[in-house]
Amino acid sequence: MILPPLNDHACLGPITDIARQLVAQPDPQLAARAHELGTPQAAIRWLRSLPQRDDTGDPNDGPRVEACSPPQRLDLYSSAPNCVERSTIQAIIAEILDPEPKRRLATINTPVGRHTLLVENGQPVVLDPRVPRNCAQSGIDVLAQAPAPRDLAGSATWVCRVAAEPAHRLPGGPRRLRNARAALDALSRGTPIAPNLADDVAAVLALAAREAPQWGPAGVETVERVAQAVLDLERAVGRCRGASPADDAGGRRNAAELRIGRHRLRPGIPKSLAAALRALGVVGKEAATAVARVKLATLGVSPGMLGLLESELNKDGLSLGSLAKPLPPGHSMAALTKDALVARHLERVGAA
Repeated sequence: MILPPLNDHACLGPITDIARQLVAQPDPQLAARAHELGTPQAAIRWLRSLPQRDDTGDPNDGPRVEACSPPQRLDLYSSAPNCVERSTIQAIIAEILDPEPKRRLATINTPVGRHTLLVENGQPVVLDPRVPRNCAQSGIDVLAQAPAPRDLAGSATWVCRVAAEPAHRLPGGPRRLRNARAALDALSRGTPIAPNLADDVAAVLALAAREAPQWGPAGVETVERVAQAVLDLERAVGRCRGASPADDAGGRRNAAELRIGRHRLRPGIPKSLAAALRALGVVGKEAATAVARVKLATLGVSPGMLGLLESELNKDGLSLGSLAKPLPPGHSMAALTKDALVARHLERVGAA
């Protein structure tokens, strides 16, 4: 069932009407494509395989939907569709093959601009491979004002779901995610983290913390709730390592920092998360240093500039310390340590 759009009604409303019409009176070419593909899932794979040709606003590049501002190209036979075309084509083909799910178009804000996508039973259908799934999901959740989980079990499930996308890009990531999911599920029932799963839980918490700001303060709070539960349970069973109440109170001993004379910069890791990770004994100096490097990069201090800055500081008896040291090469044994894997990912994608 194709429903009215979730938002952007002036533009997506007429496009929805076109999609409904082409389902009620099937277009021969689209109907043939639907039966050739056979399932909505196959249609998704096909559309994701197609190259992208953006709509530059050329009035001669059509057909166009004039109700949109600016007028939107809608070529439903394009071999290189844009996001609006992909979403409309999928809505039509999926509706022909399986009319039961509730489908609607929506436009969300992304770091690279506005993006239109199809929403099926409340979940985004990601048809443009350049758009991360978490970006699409957070956009729809924020748009629909979906409430964040408040209980520990729901929060743990949410953390694992949010960490899933970046975890699958890490060496051994799917295995780490499976282990962390089982450990956090047990945690929600009062079972402490097994020592052999501590690495995996810490990695998933770190990855979820990186993704959570896309959902706003509620997302950050959800990760913090799980991190605090880990910390509380580790303290209860007396297994905390390097995470004392004094650390939470603001001491944050042994945290990576940039010192220049009287000034210092510490990476902005939320207190509960940092303490929980230290309690698990996993993410320490190396990963925190990577966060600090990313923070510096946002201020215009590139990794290459760190070496030059270190040389100049050395002349005055000062040093950047571990910040001046690059991560180990990807092919080295040192790069396979638990800290280095998380640190490399945080440095590659940027830390919140």
